[in-house]
Amino acid sequence: MFEIPESGGVLAAVLDYIDTLPVGTDAGPQMVLARAAIALATAIDGHQSGLASNVRELQAVMSHLGEADDETPLDDLRAKRAERRARLLREHDATEES
Repeated sequence: MFEIPESGGVLAAVLDYIDTLPVGTDAGPQMVLARAAIALATAIDGHQSGLASNVRELQAVMSHLGEADDETPLDDLRAKRAERRARLLREHDATEES
C-alpha cells in the first residue's frame, strides 16, 4: 500500500519528494516550506519528543508544499506559519531535553 524508503527514513522520503518539485526562489514559499519539512522530518527520524505534533505538522506542510507558488500571498502566509511552527516545535523539544 505505502512505499517505505529502504534507508533514510522520513527525511529521505521528504527529500525525494522535494527533488521532484520545480525550484522556487530562496525566500519564496516553496523553499520556506521545504526547509520546514526537512526540519520536521529530521526531528521525526531522530525520535525527538513530540512525535505526534511533528507528524501532524509535517503532514500539513507536505500538503501545501506541492501546491506552493512563489507569487501568491496565501502561499507566503502558509510558509511563514509552517516555518514558525517547526521552529517552535524544535525549541519545545530542546527545552524538554534540558
